[in-house]
Amino acid sequence: MQQIVLVAGHAGSGKTEFARQLALKTFWPLLDKDTMTGPLVEGLTVPVDGDPRDRHSPAYIRRLEYQSLLAVMWEMLEFGSPGVIVTAPFVSELTNSIWVDEFLLDCTARRCSLFGFTATQKPSKTGLLLEAPSETVGS
Repeated sequence: MQQIVLVAGHAGSGKTEFARQLALKTFWPLLDKDTMTGPLVEGLTVPVDGDPRDRHSPAYIRRLEYQSLLAVMWEMLEFGSPGVIVTAPFVSELTNSIWVDEFLLDCTARRCSLFGFTATQKPSKTGLLLEAPSETVGS
């Protein structure tokens, strides 16, 4: 059974660093939303409103970013990767029950196990807290 690891969290929470460490240990591909779509988004939003970090105006294309990210994820799995690690904020997505239900149905239909981690910065000796769900979906 192939595995999907979603690493979610706000900017600066440590999600990318955690995902990179996990990719080094598993040898699975890492898809980082910012790496994959950042230059494209900046190229599209700067001519419209002049702000390369725009994430709130109507010009922002968030939905398309996530569609692209997940399309590449599914393609990697389709062509035989045993697992894939995907890191992005997923803030709006994971609070949208329709999005979550559809994603879980896709995972089940494709016989994939899903693991999720939320990275949050909290004052501590390590500075990074990772919260994992108690259940695995699709296994």
